[in-house]
Amino acid sequence: MKQQESKKQHVETKGQDIVRCPNCGENKVQSQKGMNALIGFEMIGLGIIIPVVGWFVLLPVGIVWFIAALLGTPLAKNVTFRCQSCKHTFKVSKEDFKKYKEAIK
Repeated sequence: MKQQESKKQHVETKGQDIVRCPNCGENKVQSQKGMNALIGFEMIGLGIIIPVVGWFVLLPVGIVWFIAALLGTPLAKNVTFRCQSCKHTFKVSKEDFKKYKEAIK
């Protein structure tokens, strides 16, 4: 009987237990940190490749987006996460994000 309880407790605490999805309660979450910089970088690349429209629209917008993402990430108060089970997007404080990073090392 005690073996079943200890196995059950072991299964319940598997993985990180710091960040959980508020929608479904799962701990299978992924941070979306750095996604805006990637989008800006892609827009810059397309702006260089595509003539005229890319040069005058995508390139300037991509540069502004990329710079804003690089400057905004350290200044942001929260980090966005996405649940891998239900695809719900939610925000977590930077303190909890640091604990999460330590837990998954």
